[in-house]
Amino acid sequence: MPNTSPTLPEDPPQPNASSSDRPPITHHNKTLPEDRVPFVTKASFGAASMVGLLTSNLTMGATGLVTPVYVVALGISPSTVGIAMVIFRIYDALTDLVMGWLSDNTRTRWGRRRPYMLLGALLCAIVLPAMWMVNRDWSTSMHTAWLIGTGIALYTCTTIYCVPYESFSLELTPDYRERTSVASYRMVISSLAGLLVGWSWYITQLPMFNDPITGKPDILIGARALAVVAAVGVLLFGLAPVFFARERYYASASKQAKVTLRGNCSAVLKNRPFLLLATFGVFAVTGSFLTEGIGFFTNLYYVCQGDQVLAAKITGIRAAMWMPASIVAVFVFQLIGGRWSKTHALLIALSLSLFSIVCRWWILRPDLPYLSLVSSFLLAFGITGMWQMLPAMNADVIDSDELNTSIRREGAFASIFSWFMKLSFTIGLGLPGLIVDWSRFEIAKGAAQGPGIITALRLWDTIFPAILTAVAIVLVLFYPLTVSRMQKIRAALETRRGKL
Repeated sequence: MPNTSPTLPEDPPQPNASSSDRPPITHHNKTLPEDRVPFVTKASFGAASMVGLLTSNLTMGATGLVTPVYVVALGISPSTVGIAMVIFRIYDALTDLVMGWLSDNTRTRWGRRRPYMLLGALLCAIVLPAMWMVNRDWSTSMHTAWLIGTGIALYTCTTIYCVPYESFSLELTPDYRERTSVASYRMVISSLAGLLVGWSWYITQLPMFNDPITGKPDILIGARALAVVAAVGVLLFGLAPVFFARERYYASASKQAKVTLRGNCSAVLKNRPFLLLATFGVFAVTGSFLTEGIGFFTNLYYVCQGDQVLAAKITGIRAAMWMPASIVAVFVFQLIGGRWSKTHALLIALSLSLFSIVCRWWILRPDLPYLSLVSSFLLAFGITGMWQMLPAMNADVIDSDELNTSIRREGAFASIFSWFMKLSFTIGLGLPGLIVDWSRFEIAKGAAQGPGIITALRLWDTIFPAILTAVAIVLVLFYPLTVSRMQKIRAALETRRGKL
């Protein structure tokens, strides 16, 4: 792995300028007024994160509706659904790279990001309900084809919105600590979407969605109604930053030469801090998704003994508990990141995640089903801290790249980081179905499985995610962008091209 970390001279040279013309290099310990992001901007960006959460988590997330609808209600095998999700997730990850390149090279009077966000929000709102318009009487192959087709359409629209959105969020402020604050607002507001997603399975089984003929809950009818509500939310929240934010770096970026897709990818993948960030992100995110994915089956068929209503209720309570836990965690990790560093905050977050995963072996018990919420509470802290720090750290990486290349390429870094994260999602969402089949688990038998099958599933649920999270912790220890280093990078950049 080539080391492309920038060399930082004590007084970086300024071409064609005398020493008296150079702005002084200052290392700020506090956020300057001009670096602060207005409250309205932070709030609008936090609200817009619901676009990705409602399109991804409500559908394909570990606590979303695809498994309850397509596996439990329609009877498709877990491995088939897992493979289907892998197919369009791979497609989704590849389109991110193209979207990042297009966004970086776009020059309009409205900026590089906002035109795509406007288009993406409109398309997502139209396509989101389509995934649940599946006909119950279709064959298994038709159900699978519909899932893949609508998934590809939905995630094409999501890419159009989310890559420019992620790129936009990386250029809101040049300040090390204010970037953490921006991410904190995002985590607090997006937790509301997590509450809806967590209760989605339970909501679809409410009496209002009962089949008019049988009188029994029809989860498919409920999923359709919930998707329409989510589509309205996507439209309203997705448009907020389009109207309430400005692109800080656009004036400078619009003057730089356009870059090729290959050049973008090459520059990003040569950045050592970015490779470390992406690698430990892959291990940590995959571990958390595996916990949620395999946990669906251990919760339903071991803890709740096949009782879908109880399992859905516990999932909903977990979501309700997750929201206040996440909000508290945001303030805790913002304090840690501000007082020490983002690296310290991330290490603590991952350690909490590891502990919550390991303790599942002892606290997931059929005689005490609600005890499983203890692990969820700890995991809420860990995952919140992780997602709070990763985007803020990616913004720091972009500064290090600008020092090396004199180019701002937020779209490239956002899209390639998204590619790595979606690789994690693909593994984390695809593997649980395969693991369930490898364990010889039969959905039709419910909780009455053969000897050792539930135990094997529980071992997968604990050991595999724990190993991945532990590896992520070790990798974080090698991350080079400390607070002092970022202060020097910013000083060097502002000496060379002035403040933005």
